[in-house]
Amino acid sequence: MFLYDIYHVVDMGEVLERHSISHIKINNIDLLKDVISFMRKNNYYDINLYFDKEGMMINQINSFNDIFVNFILNKKAFDIYDIESPISITVDADELYKALKNISNNGKVDVFINNELRITDDEKKTYKLSIHKTTHNAFSLNVGYDINIKVPSKKLADILKYFKNRVQNLSNYELVKLTTEGNKVYIEGDRGILERLKYELANNESNATEYYPLIYLIDLINIIKKSDAVELKYGEGKPLFLKMNFDNFGQLDVAIAPNML
Repeated sequence: MFLYDIYHVVDMGEVLERHSISHIKINNIDLLKDVISFMRKNNYYDINLYFDKEGMMINQINSFNDIFVNFILNKKAFDIYDIESPISITVDADELYKALKNISNNGKVDVFINNELRITDDEKKTYKLSIHKTTHNAFSLNVGYDINIKVPSKKLADILKYFKNRVQNLSNYELVKLTTEGNKVYIEGDRGILERLKYELANNESNATEYYPLIYLIDLINIIKKSDAVELKYGEGKPLFLKMNFDNFGQLDVAIAPNML
């Protein structure tokens, strides 16, 4: 399955050219670092950043067309948010990750946007990134789901961590199965040593079974642990959809295509 097949594009309107410097100051950088790290690991070579009066958004399908990310930081996540009109820019994923990775998780960063992206940390160290100004279109999910449950963040993170610890060389071929028995939803390993791992997630009246790459879920563990809870949706032949909220200042939606092997 290709995610482009089930998403439709939402026109975000005209994005204005910028001739003055825009300035934002992010309160706590660790969530943004985790999201950029997840995207960089999983075939996002460029990151599209969109800013408007409501906050910052990353809305993007990866190069392999099997992961969709919709990440929103609203204005509560910023000490300073000087955005007068919509801005859409593209930055290299590796460059952005390298600029963020050495900043302490609880640190604050100033970001200036003009003809480049300048990131200055608490120690006044500055990183300059090349940018491309782009038109901005957002993707919106266009699918109905069989299963819709809410799972405590710690519970899901602990289960995924246990799966991770049981596999020495994790690859895209390691799968997990989401399935229902009676009125309970389970996540379980697909083969080998993982076949012995099976955990109940929640109750649900519908029935569905589908397989998803384990490695993508493993890469989300740090983000899941920071969220309030995880809303999880899936269905036969449909992507796995995870929705996470973060203390009323941010939201992350991730869709993962089912395994087609």
